[in-house]
Order: sequence, then C-alpha cells, then structure tokens
Amino acid sequence: MCLPCIVDIRDEEQVKKAVDLAFKAFGGIDVLVNNASAIQLTSTVDTSMKRFDLMMSVNTRGTYLWYILLLCMSIVHFNIHTI
Repeated sequence: MCLPCIVDIRDEEQVKKAVDLAFKAFGGIDVLVNNASAIQLTSTVDTSMKRFDLMMSVNTRGTYLWYILLLCMSIVHFNIHTI
C-alpha cells in the first residue's frame, strides 16, 4: 500500500504533516520515494544564485528534512535508544 502525498519539500510543516499521516495510516514508513528535484542545465557561470539556492533547498535540504523527521519519528514511535 502507498500514501501518495503532494508536498513542497522545502516546507517543513508540509513534510511533518505527511510523515504524521504515514505513521497514522501504516504505523511507520518502510520506503520513501522522494521524486522531487530541481535542476538548471546551464554552466556554473550561467547559473544564478537564486537557481542554485532552489536546487540546494529541494535536492539537499529537502531530502535531509525527510530523513531527519522520519528518523526522529521512528525513534519515538519504536522506542529506539541507539542508532
């Protein structure tokens, strides 16, 4: 079973809500398919800082946000003491 969610992974509250929904629906998450990405097919010199910030916030920060929220929820939900 799956729980498809439309989430702006730059928005911490939206990600928290999706994690909460998944834990309520399934008791945890076995697999997360993070299909979000941002790309600019230009040279480094031609890539604006605004575009760079978008790519980093989606591709790096967004992925890390999912990971850390799922990790914290799993520690609480499953009473994990060591990782």
